[in-house]
Amino acid sequence: MIGFPRRIWPEVRAGTGFGALLYPVMVFGVGIVVNLLLQAITGRSVSSPRQLPAHLSAAGVAISIAYGVVIAPVHEELFFRGILFRSLADRYGFATGALLAGTAMNSLGTLPPGNLSLERDADVPVAPGGRERGYPKPDNERVFDKLSSVYLSGNRTRDDAPSHIRVDRKVRREVAEAWRHMCPAQVYELAGEASPAGNVVDVEVTASNCIQCGAISAKGGRLTPPEGGDGPEYSLM
Repeated sequence: MIGFPRRIWPEVRAGTGFGALLYPVMVFGVGIVVNLLLQAITGRSVSSPRQLPAHLSAAGVAISIAYGVVIAPVHEELFFRGILFRSLADRYGFATGALLAGTAMNSLGTLPPGNLSLERDADVPVAPGGRERGYPKPDNERVFDKLSSVYLSGNRTRDDAPSHIRVDRKVRREVAEAWRHMCPAQVYELAGEASPAGNVVDVEVTASNCIQCGAISAKGGRLTPPEGGDGPEYSLM
C-alpha cells in the first residue's frame, strides 16, 4: 500500500540512521572486498569510476543528486519491487521471482533477455473450485460478512442511482460464481437454478453496493462512470 505512516518522523529518523550506518558498511566493507576480488581476477589495480562527470554544472549536480536520492528509490520501490517482483513471485515463486527481479533491476532491464509471455486475465479458463468452504465464518469480531464490511467502511451511495455496471445478466455458472467471489461488496448474486438448456444462470446486480474496486473487469464486466462522475462516498475517510 502506498501512503505515509501516521507517525512519519520516527520512520524518517530510523531510515536516515540505518542509511547512515549502511553506507560505510557498503563502501568500506563490501567495496573493499569487491575491489580486492577484481584485482585478483584482472591482475591490475582497480579504481572506482567517477560518480558524476567533471563537466557538470552546479544545477546538473543538484539534479543528479535529487534523482539518485529521491526519484531512483521511488522508481525502484514502485516498479521493481511493487510491480515486477510481485508479478514474477506470483508466477514463479518467491525465490525465482526475487532472482529475476533483482537481475532485471541491476542490469537495467537488459537481463533476462526477451519478453515474458503473459496472458490476458479474461483468457484464463474459469473453473469452479471449493476454496470458499475453508474460509472462516463471520463472527463480527475479527471476520465480517461482505455487507457488514461495506457498512463499516462508511460507503454512501444512493440506492436509486442508475447502474454503472455493464455485465451480461445471463452467464455460465462458473463465470457468475467467479463474479460473486471476486466482488468484496456482494454486488453479484446468483438468482435461481441453472437453465435446463445449459449451464446458464441469472445474475442479480446490486450496483449501489459497488465500491469501484474494478475486480469485475478481469472477467468480462465493465465499469462506467457513475451518475455525476464521482463514485462511492466514504463518510469515515
